[in-house]
Amino acid sequence: MTKGLILAIIEHRNNEMRDVSWEVIAAAKDFSSKFDLNMAVVLCGCDCSDLASQAAKCCSSLYCLESEQLKYYSCDRYGAALQGLIDKLQPTVIVLPHTTQGMELGASLGGRLDVPFLPDCLDLFCKNGLWIGVRELFGGKVRGEFQAALSHLVIVSIRPGRFDVVAEESVGNEIVSEKILLDSTDFLTEVLELIPPATGGIDITKFDIIIGVGRGVGDKENIGLLESLSKIMGGTLAATRPVIDMGWLPRERQVGQSGKTVKPKLYIACGISGASQHIMGMKGSMKIVAINTDPKAPIFNVADFGVIGDIFDVIPPMIEAIKVRQ
Repeated sequence: MTKGLILAIIEHRNNEMRDVSWEVIAAAKDFSSKFDLNMAVVLCGCDCSDLASQAAKCCSSLYCLESEQLKYYSCDRYGAALQGLIDKLQPTVIVLPHTTQGMELGASLGGRLDVPFLPDCLDLFCKNGLWIGVRELFGGKVRGEFQAALSHLVIVSIRPGRFDVVAEESVGNEIVSEKILLDSTDFLTEVLELIPPATGGIDITKFDIIIGVGRGVGDKENIGLLESLSKIMGGTLAATRPVIDMGWLPRERQVGQSGKTVKPKLYIACGISGASQHIMGMKGSMKIVAINTDPKAPIFNVADFGVIGDIFDVIPPMIEAIKVRQ
């Protein structure tokens, strides 16, 4: 009997692979081992052989669907291209990243194929022949198990930051390129171009050291002290939603459920109480240090090291200690 197949649909933008794509490949590898399934990766685009070669280093089999109509992401176009491949391969599980694109495409494919879609999952398992997705509820306070309707296929989107990036494969990397014929008259919309955001912004997900700023720092002017710490450590500043909403730092610095997910080597939470929405965006950090005056602050529940104290008593000696060691 032929083994089932798990397909990982990955994302790219401006000729660069998105970080979540490597995490989705990791999730697909984990599921393929757990459920004894074969695994393949799918990439949609135009003239993307270089991207396909990059992705193929992390998997044994990759399908590259190419068309001028797939140059930019479009739910209708991607869905039409993927539907043909899915009909041919008959996978058991399809995995996507839980991004804006992944949520839209997953739901659209579910409708096209008349199969269940489990969004924003932390994990997936099978019980009595039924697929069950694990999700967080009430801002991460509890976890729930959601059973998909009985079907030959289930589509799952995986929350970013849940799976560690996989190592490159050494042998057996196969790339199957297919030219897809799509008629532009079949679609109601057309993407003309991607307009990048204004230059000068900071991508906090790229930093190994992040200093998290919470409302507990007291005032916008006090952020200067934490900025001095971030500079001397070679890191950057991030913030909770209240700090962003008050205009103390720009929106691009927000970490949490409605912001970015970060996984630095070191996350120093300063004046952050530890609301579940924020913790969801940084709990994957390798080491978490929390500084707070409230010994009962929830942030201490996820911290590797906790300091009960005022940042103005703790941070200046830290800066001086680092200067001495440099």
